[in-house]
Amino acid sequence: MTCLIIDDEPLAIKILEKYLQDQPDWELVNTFTDPMAGLHFLRKQKIDLLFLDINMPDLSGLHLLRTLPDPPLTVLTTAYPEYAVESYEFEVADYLLKPFSLPRFLQALQKAESRMQTQPAADNFLAVRADRKLHRLPHEDILVLQAFGDYVKINTREGNLAPKATLSELEQRLPTPPFMRVHRAWIVNRNYVEYLEGNQVMIQQTAVPVSKAYREEVVRWLEGHG
Repeated sequence: MTCLIIDDEPLAIKILEKYLQDQPDWELVNTFTDPMAGLHFLRKQKIDLLFLDINMPDLSGLHLLRTLPDPPLTVLTTAYPEYAVESYEFEVADYLLKPFSLPRFLQALQKAESRMQTQPAADNFLAVRADRKLHRLPHEDILVLQAFGDYVKINTREGNLAPKATLSELEQRLPTPPFMRVHRAWIVNRNYVEYLEGNQVMIQQTAVPVSKAYREEVVRWLEGHG
């Protein structure tokens, strides 16, 4: 499993590096004292666990997490306990208050490992941020996605969410199949398509428009040719 450290204190990084050296199941792929450099790295490479300082110049740890559409599981490290409540927005694995001991570090690592064992595989869910929460939506629970101004309305078996995103952005993160674009403003999970009537497909009492540009593809799939 891979991890990354972002902390503007070199001493804090050295302590974490030392603790991680004795963990054969973990590979430390990089460390950053500059939060912006760490952010650029995270946008290009996925990791399993992030050790992240909160109070950093230019870009705080919490603001860094907010800029990522799909942030990794995170252990927050800080000398300021007043950030603890705000950190729960991100469903972090643990909150380490500096200076922390090896036993406390090991406890945080164990919590992170337990979370990973109970989470769906990375390719089986869509992570979106809505209502100040990070939601993990299993693909099989997503019925329909609809562009709605600066947001996307996601209809799931459990209810509706409206993350701030573009439909194209979410389309790139969803597997095809089962997800299919049927209109410039609509994507459907074709596992739930009941029938096509005219220029609409029906999904659990929701009529979804099918545009002329996509209708032939939808018909071909319904006939078993795609």
